[in-house]
Amino acid sequence: MAFAEQPSGQPTAPAAQDHLRWPLQVSDSDAKQFRQQGYLVVRNAVDPGLLASMVPLLQRTFAAHMPKPDPEGGLLTDYAMSFVQMVNLRVFEPAIAPLVLAPRFGALAAQLLETEQVRVYAEDWLLKQPGERETGWHTDDSVFPFYPQGSATIWLPMQDVTADMGLLRIATGTHRWPRMLAESITEAGSAALAQAVAQAGCEVVEIPPLRRGDLCIHHGHAIHGAGSNQTTSRRDVLALHLFAGGARIVAPQTAIHQHQLANFGQGLAPGDLAASPLWPVIWPAGQSGVGGCDA
Repeated sequence: MAFAEQPSGQPTAPAAQDHLRWPLQVSDSDAKQFRQQGYLVVRNAVDPGLLASMVPLLQRTFAAHMPKPDPEGGLLTDYAMSFVQMVNLRVFEPAIAPLVLAPRFGALAAQLLETEQVRVYAEDWLLKQPGERETGWHTDDSVFPFYPQGSATIWLPMQDVTADMGLLRIATGTHRWPRMLAESITEAGSAALAQAVAQAGCEVVEIPPLRRGDLCIHHGHAIHGAGSNQTTSRRDVLALHLFAGGARIVAPQTAIHQHQLANFGQGLAPGDLAASPLWPVIWPAGQSGVGGCDA
């Protein structure tokens, strides 16, 4: 099991927001574990008081932007039966931005990915309602319309997450496999990945329960999923997708690549630097412009 322990006693809100600008770093041995296994749990990574203070704002924002039920009563996709997803709420509620664009997270990704610059790809709010099913096997950076030199997802719960609320499951070592292409989380795609993991003999690890303020960071290539929510409480998690600066747009290979490029990288074409207002630099701190130092 891969763990890193940060010092306890983070400052409390509202002063706690200042610590989001402080670099978050782990030991060399922890970084080595991430590179070997494809994930790392970091305890006391964020001040829990800050996260608690943001809950009322987040609940209002979630309610305002919650996807509406299909009026035609169409069949739910595997995605929709696993969790509710809302993307880039910072666009609608700027008060969320200091958390999701925190240099603290960029510094951690830079250390683990061994890169000098880190950009945000997207912020996903994943709300797993009581009774919702397991999240199928998938990879995160398969939807990117470019090939990043490195990518990672920070999985940050807004509350304590117990073993029966839907914790992450990771197939260790799969972050070293070739990049995969996928349209979405589907039953067929998940089954194919499960078979590949079993045939390769990869160890499947479910991360331990997380307290508010803990996080798990996993490689964007890593095959992962999550358990079902067997409780009566909704599980609210921020999945922050990060990538190493310097990537360039490639010709879309799937429909979702076309969709992502049109929505996140408007005006960009194959060969262009993967830099847009929605893909800001968060590390090094202070380079939040579209171009950054790799333009």
